[in-house]
Amino acid sequence: MKKFMRKMIVMMILVVCCCCLPMQVGASESQICYTSAEQEMLGYIVQQEAGGYSLEHKQVIAQVIVNRVLSGQFPDTITGVLTQKNQFSSLSNWYSKKNPPDEVTKQAVLNVLTGSYDDCTMGATFFYAPKWAGKSAASWFENCLDYLFTLDGHRFFKAG
Repeated sequence: MKKFMRKMIVMMILVVCCCCLPMQVGASESQICYTSAEQEMLGYIVQQEAGGYSLEHKQVIAQVIVNRVLSGQFPDTITGVLTQKNQFSSLSNWYSKKNPPDEVTKQAVLNVLTGSYDDCTMGATFFYAPKWAGKSAASWFENCLDYLFTLDGHRFFKAG
């Protein structure tokens, strides 16, 4: 039993060490742990939210989600952030495996998760596309959050 417990502890340490990757967030270094399933999930979300956009745009969308994980105002995992009620309706694509991430999206997600990307989000934790948003949702973003910037039709915000 002791051998089994030791092996389990060693395996748990290895899992933690292997899934925690350093990433640059602003000027300070932080870490975010994620699983391969979370990386895939993030890819599906980014593909749905910014599928036709550039690598840079997709990186910004992925970084907003990572900003939430790091913020303390949201769940502290990618899964927790993406499955939070009323946040990412595009999560259904991950469950159904519709609209899979293309190679550019996969690269964007990997760049953000590994810190191979210069964060230009100014700490954004929210975004929406006015073209697709209902009037009440758009009003909430515009009146309850601090506007930061617009990129290719997406507007980015953070809580005040």
